[in-house]
Amino acid sequence: MRHTLVQIETAYYFDIPIEELKRSPGRMRTVVQELATARHVARYLERERGLSLGEIAALYGCADHTSILASVRHIEERLRAGDARYTPAVQAISLAVQARQREIIGIEGGICP
Repeated sequence: MRHTLVQIETAYYFDIPIEELKRSPGRMRTVVQELATARHVARYLERERGLSLGEIAALYGCADHTSILASVRHIEERLRAGDARYTPAVQAISLAVQARQREIIGIEGGICP
C-alpha cells in the first residue's frame, strides 16, 4: 500500500506505525493522546497540501469527510491559540515533507542528491 509523504513524516515524527494513522477511533487498540494528535496533524497537513476532504477521508479510511473537517478545524484552532504541542509538530512535519519532496524531485529529475 502506498502512503503519502505526510503520512510517512507524521508517523516518523510521532514514532508510530503509519497504519495507526488510518485506524478509525472505534477500531483503535488503544486510544492515546499522542496518537490522536498525530492523526489530527496528518489530516490537517494533507488539507494544507491541497487535498479535498473526500480525498483525505479515503486516504485515512474514514467513511466520510466530517471527521477530516473536525481534525482540520481542531488543528487550526490550536495553532491560532499558539498551543505548544501542535505548532512544533506541524512545522517540523511540514518542513520534512518539503525536504523529502525536493529529494524525490531531484532523483526523478536526474539530479544527484
